[in-house]
Amino acid sequence: GDVVIVLRSGWRSIGTDGQISAPITAARVEFPIIFYGCGIAPQTIGTPVRVDCLAPTVSKALRIRAPSGCSELPLF
Repeated sequence: GDVVIVLRSGWRSIGTDGQISAPITAARVEFPIIFYGCGIAPQTIGTPVRVDCLAPTVSKALRIRAPSGCSELPLF
């Protein structure tokens, strides 16, 4: 399983090398997502996409069952 540490407001994470880590907040983080492969039609999706859509999308592309906790639909 994964271990996730969430710091309370006012606390900072300092690595063993002395670097201060900037926390990732729930704010919107934009980045491109590119899917490439046989059977994937070229398209551009201009609307914001939630990260919850990634697992069902990758599962569909691989032709496997989506994880049981998925609540979103695939992007294509």
